[in-house]
Amino acid sequence: MPLLIHLVCAFGSMAWATYAFFFPSRTGLRVTYGLVALTFASGFWLVLIMPAHMAEVCVTGLIYIAYVSCALVLSRNKLAKARQVI
Repeated sequence: MPLLIHLVCAFGSMAWATYAFFFPSRTGLRVTYGLVALTFASGFWLVLIMPAHMAEVCVTGLIYIAYVSCALVLSRNKLAKARQVI
């Protein structure tokens, strides 16, 4: 069950980050931030429960962090530019 929660949070945050990139909004960014926080919390919980596959977890986590961070930074930049034009 913890793994399912973790996967739902991770894929949900990736989906929201992608949505926020194409349609930037403060609400979209906040939802993405919340889902990223839940993903980190559930990932930490999984590492405490099952520490056997730590190397695989770290590589996958770095790829996830890179994707979501890039999407969030680009979304924030697009939102800031859109607000300056108005």
